[in-house]
Amino acid sequence: MKTSWRRAFSAMIACGLLSAALGVLPVHADVTEDSDPPVCFEYCAIGFSEGRTGPDGVPYHCLNNDLFYIEYPGTWYFGSSEICPIVFYDDSEVQKTIHNFETFVDASLSGSGKQVDRYVRNGGLDPYLKQVLNIRSSSGYQFDNQTNDDGILVYFLRKDGEAVASIIIWTSFGQVSIRDERSDAAPDPARDYGSIMVMPVADSEDLSSPEAIQAFVDSGKLNDRLKMDTSILTWTTKAFQTEHHNYLLCEGAGDFLDISVYIPVAPAGSKKWLICFEACKESEISYNAYHIRDDIIKTFRVLK
Repeated sequence: MKTSWRRAFSAMIACGLLSAALGVLPVHADVTEDSDPPVCFEYCAIGFSEGRTGPDGVPYHCLNNDLFYIEYPGTWYFGSSEICPIVFYDDSEVQKTIHNFETFVDASLSGSGKQVDRYVRNGGLDPYLKQVLNIRSSSGYQFDNQTNDDGILVYFLRKDGEAVASIIIWTSFGQVSIRDERSDAAPDPARDYGSIMVMPVADSEDLSSPEAIQAFVDSGKLNDRLKMDTSILTWTTKAFQTEHHNYLLCEGAGDFLDISVYIPVAPAGSKKWLICFEACKESEISYNAYHIRDDIIKTFRVLK
């Protein structure tokens, strides 16, 4: 089952990366094997919520998968970020250039995954990278492999940790698609929709009671997971309950973000999650992620 999931998710990443050109499901960042921790769907699809309309007048979407259920605004996207593999967001008011994929055929890209990977890392893509990115060579760049599947190889080309390009290689017919990912975005805090992040927690963590969750928060592990130091973000906590779960609700106190994290009590053997809602304090969007948190969290339920 794990092998088949990897192949399906490899294809999902590839489709997500191509989707900016196709108009569906952008995936903006990596989901790697050593993410903390990875999310392994057996299936995942986007559907429409029955009879639920968001504050913007658009019917809600829902993410159907085998691990959890959640609804989110129908105009928002489902993707990933550097700290979280599952993010719902709306960047429609961020002024930026969207680059298209450019595709090339190269017989040396046809073969086993290991063979093609070796060719890539030895500079085989340099002529195409020069054409797409206007760089001399891939020397000094890192090929961050996102898949372990011979049929589809997906890379982020990185420079100093920042994603420079998305690369998708179909090894069965020697084709590569490359997209420039260098950002020229100019975000406006007043027009920030924020994001909803569903973040997996390691099985080794104890979230079996409100007291155990409080200890998790007090230890600084919540800040670690969010990549925010305790000196810039502190928490007040209280019990919270929906039809599906009991939570410890963590309300963040910081200078720049409105942020709430809901941590469901996880019985033994069940998956553990953090559900985070954040937006810039200066945001004037009345239905940003932080403002609609109560409406969204009541739809969340863990399925296994």
